[in-house]
Amino acid sequence: MRSLPVMTLLPGAAAPVVLVALLTLPLAACGSSSVEASTSRSRLVVHVTLSGGPMGRDGRMALSDSPDVNDLVTVTGPSRHTWSARVGRDGDATFRLPAGTYRVSAGNCGARRAVRLRGDAQVSLHCDVP
Repeated sequence: MRSLPVMTLLPGAAAPVVLVALLTLPLAACGSSSVEASTSRSRLVVHVTLSGGPMGRDGRMALSDSPDVNDLVTVTGPSRHTWSARVGRDGDATFRLPAGTYRVSAGNCGARRAVRLRGDAQVSLHCDVP
């Protein structure tokens, strides 16, 4: 018995196009899922506050968990790649990072902390003002 080429089994002029589309569809699906997984990033919010300073006339500290607005927060990854962001009026600096372990530091007071990022997270850095 003689075998026939696959293209002659499908009727009509569109047969080669249909065959190519059917063969490449599973490959396209595999490729897109691996690309999405490798570019997945989590949101890291770093909240930086200040406390201390001279006593006010009311007997309270000048700063009490006040946001350290415009401070530069730096995040350093395992390959020593760094990301930086400024603290906003809400006290937060926000980053989008891949999963991993990072060192987070605030520029003005030198507060630092290690963070293992596996999903969205929030960390706080507190700076004491003399």
